[in-house]
Amino acid sequence: MATVSAGVPELADILLWQCYIHSRSAELRLALILRYLPYARKVAAHLHGRHLRCEASVEDYIQWACVGLMEAFDHFQLNRGAQFTTYALPRMLGSIRDGLETITGRWQEFAVAPEDMETLVSAEAEGPDQVGVELERRQMRHASSWPAQAPDRS
Repeated sequence: MATVSAGVPELADILLWQCYIHSRSAELRLALILRYLPYARKVAAHLHGRHLRCEASVEDYIQWACVGLMEAFDHFQLNRGAQFTTYALPRMLGSIRDGLETITGRWQEFAVAPEDMETLVSAEAEGPDQVGVELERRQMRHASSWPAQAPDRS
């Protein structure tokens, strides 16, 4: 099965979505989940790499991203003109943030600022691979904004 590609959705993707939206078939839902699972894994892996001090494993991030992905399936409207990945990205990021909040209580560290969300959505429009590039840029900006620790004077 091909992975999600950038640009205009393939005709097969459009037909699969149309059939799923019309029937809400469990088999078609599974086919769509399998189609977009690599994208959810990629987003989760990049975010996990960004949060080096977090207690959550990459598997936790993938699970939370998949929860967001499945929530997006339930609300996506093909006729609105957006690609599914563009629609699903904020839901996956929110699901990961919610998961981190439940285990750490430090959700502010993992929140995505509105201007960063716009950048991520723009990057996603260029192609799913660009999301990873943009997440890495955010990680570098985030790491450089941390104040240096004062030397221990004990």
